[in-house]
Amino acid sequence: MANVKMDDNRIKVQPQAVDVEQAVLCSMMMDKEAIANAIEAIDETYFYKDNHRKIFQAIVELFDKHESVDLYTITEMLKKRNMLDDAGGSYYLAELANIVPSSANVIYHLNIVKEKAIARKLITACNGVINSAYSQEKEADLLLDEAEKAIFEISEKRLKKGFESINPLLHSTFERIEELYHTSPTGVTGISTGYKKLNEFTAGFQKSDLIVLAGRPSMGKTAFALNLAR
Repeated sequence: MANVKMDDNRIKVQPQAVDVEQAVLCSMMMDKEAIANAIEAIDETYFYKDNHRKIFQAIVELFDKHESVDLYTITEMLKKRNMLDDAGGSYYLAELANIVPSSANVIYHLNIVKEKAIARKLITACNGVINSAYSQEKEADLLLDEAEKAIFEISEKRLKKGFESINPLLHSTFERIEELYHTSPTGVTGISTGYKKLNEFTAGFQKSDLIVLAGRPSMGKTAFALNLAR
């Protein structure tokens, strides 16, 4: 008898937390701060259920227009978009509005939704890499590049952050520059390079700097980098 390899992926349910998705949407329906927190943490693709994605989009659209966000305005918005039935209908929305008593735990709930979505995205990315590897239609180096790109894109989304006001950022940055300038007799506000002229041009290596040493082979890049590190 021939051996048959069972595909376990066919019987596995993807990571999900439908009840937590409902809690997030309920919190958004009752609290504008919860909406802002949700927009900062996730987008509609993070929801497992398609009807939850549509409800989320309707809430965000109302919020962006500075309109009232409640059961009735969300229902009307979905009606205008001919998406009310796809979103679960009026009865489902009414149930959704009473899932949680308050929005106090929305950050915790958002983190759960986010974790489940990231796990699903990883599964999809890895399955794509596995299928490409089995097909043997691409070179190994290209497969590795595609795998790294897919994982990197998921990682970038995990670190998604909202916009910050520039005023407090500028204020704290200028304060830091002023402090470093007055405490450093050489004018170096970062880490000294060890080279006087280079320090004059750069004021030293600063936080978050990406420094690239470029040059032809055997021109002393490694020796120069070692001197900088020293």
